[in-house]
Amino acid sequence: MQLDQLVNANVYLNGANLLGKAKSIDLGEVGIETTDDARLGVYSKITTPVGLTPPEVTITFTTFDAAVMAACDPRKSVTLQVRANQERYSQGGLVEEVPVVVMLTVMPTSIPLGSFAAQEPVEREQSFVAHYVKVTVGGTEHLEFDAFNNIWRRMGEDVFANFRTNIGG
Repeated sequence: MQLDQLVNANVYLNGANLLGKAKSIDLGEVGIETTDDARLGVYSKITTPVGLTPPEVTITFTTFDAAVMAACDPRKSVTLQVRANQERYSQGGLVEEVPVVVMLTVMPTSIPLGSFAAQEPVEREQSFVAHYVKVTVGGTEHLEFDAFNNIWRRMGEDVFANFRTNIGG
């Protein structure tokens, strides 16, 4: 048996290293929109997928940072990159380390001003919507989502290839 472990990460905003500036990042989830269909003679409703919703990404900061504030134009996209080190262990200890890289194109959905309290660090939760996400582990593509180009790839398989062909796009 082997055990994979992913602990800690670093965040880059438009290529700027945010080492030590972000307290945490929540990458959210790609949502699946569904519809219920009820037909005569069918006892149960059938739920089928009809689309995807972009994830909401939240970064918690403990300061006001100029690079972050410069990225707070709600009309423009910025790039986020999250880099981490995934370790694999076996009975003999550490077997290997592989990079985990998440690339995102995001737009801000809020501009937090923070909460101030005596003798407590300020926390600001900056929210973004991600219209593009790509996850690679050890150089292998695990997921790619592109809302503007109808792309959904999973483990290298282009799931929406037929859809794009059928609609002429």
